[in-house]
Amino acid sequence: MNKSGIIDLVIDSDIKFAKIVNVPVFKTNEEVAAFVESLKDGDKINNTILDINTGEIFLTKNQKVNNYDIYSIPKLIRGEQLNPKKIEPKDPREVFLSIDNMKKYYNFQSKGSGTYIIFRSDKKPFKEYDEMNISGFIDDIDDIDPNAKLYVYDSGVEDFEEGKRYYKLVPKSKNKQHLLENFNDYFNIKNIKLREFFEDYAEHQEAYDMYDPDADIPQEIIKKDKSKMTDNDIETIQKWLETQDFGKAEVDLTVDKGVSKIDKNNFMISFPL
Repeated sequence: MNKSGIIDLVIDSDIKFAKIVNVPVFKTNEEVAAFVESLKDGDKINNTILDINTGEIFLTKNQKVNNYDIYSIPKLIRGEQLNPKKIEPKDPREVFLSIDNMKKYYNFQSKGSGTYIIFRSDKKPFKEYDEMNISGFIDDIDDIDPNAKLYVYDSGVEDFEEGKRYYKLVPKSKNKQHLLENFNDYFNIKNIKLREFFEDYAEHQEAYDMYDPDADIPQEIIKKDKSKMTDNDIETIQKWLETQDFGKAEVDLTVDKGVSKIDKNNFMISFPL
């Protein structure tokens, strides 16, 4: 499933619109009881429901009824035994969660390149207290996903908003030192030998003998995740070029962000004396 599909699933999967139910005119409380029993959890009534004899309000206009209303009101009207309402347990997300519990009560999906979508495991909208745990997730993300330690999360986070169904975390920048030390894990490189640039070797043999003809010279660099080059990528590649031994030749880079690959036209080869 693509990125937009996952987001749509998270946002839309459990959205339910309340059914508006018209309240009839009742002649007896038994009719009131039977009507309430016919309602479904989540139905919204368009008029207030009263006790015919006493005027006591059972349900108010525009109220959305729940299963306990449907169970208890007919019992009260008929004078039957009423079990106490079950108290809903406190949401465990209201306290700061451990990493293990974070995985239990929140789902998070890596979208690659350090981007994550985070949402409640019950798919309900975020409450105010969720922000505390979302912050904890960001702080501990390298313990939850080992690959996350490659990234620096500094202002690349969407603002938290109560009522939203997902939270997006995007790295502002990658840890460039790590990328330099593990360059081949993130970029595919095609090389040719330096001798391919010895076009006038016969005329300048003595000068070219200063250089290693078997040195590898990059002619194409592509990101392994197939994404386009960013300013950070280009800066990292430039620094990587500075660390390489090109048989005493020099390789400079000229390219703008947004390209899918860096090709031979972007590399400038020179032979300093």
